[in-house]
Amino acid sequence: NLKYVYFYDDITEMGSYTFSSCNNLKYVKLPNGIKRIEYFMFYDCSKLYKITIPNTVTHIDNQAFYKCSSLKEITILNNMKEIASGAFDDVTLERFICLTTTPPVINYSTFPYQFRKSTKLYVPSGCSSAYKNSLWNDRFHEIIELNYNDGNLDDTIDYGGEL
Repeated sequence: NLKYVYFYDDITEMGSYTFSSCNNLKYVKLPNGIKRIEYFMFYDCSKLYKITIPNTVTHIDNQAFYKCSSLKEITILNNMKEIASGAFDDVTLERFICLTTTPPVINYSTFPYQFRKSTKLYVPSGCSSAYKNSLWNDRFHEIIELNYNDGNLDDTIDYGGEL
């Protein structure tokens, strides 16, 4: 019946399958010390709705969010280097917010093809051309620049009345 999880920031590692099949999990505040999102870490967390990846994370492994069928938004802070194949298989995101100025390394199977139909990618102001001139452009419906100064993303994104 786990729904919400908050961690102290001194945690630096979390293993594969940490939250696997936590079907009632809606929100996780990951620790700022964690370095990577391990494979199958959130496998089949079918009610996980929104997650922010801390700026200490540099890699998201294979199938990390596989079958997170309710996941609508992910925010990746500014130090992401690579997102592996199939990291978001069976996920139907509405918003992917990537705050790295240089697009992280991805490949053709990092994001499912359906992202191309409706998922919006939000990137830092002045960085859209870097994303549009990369494989990222082929994987998202639209690339939108964020104009934020105080770090409050909620004021810059049109949530369509939901949050």
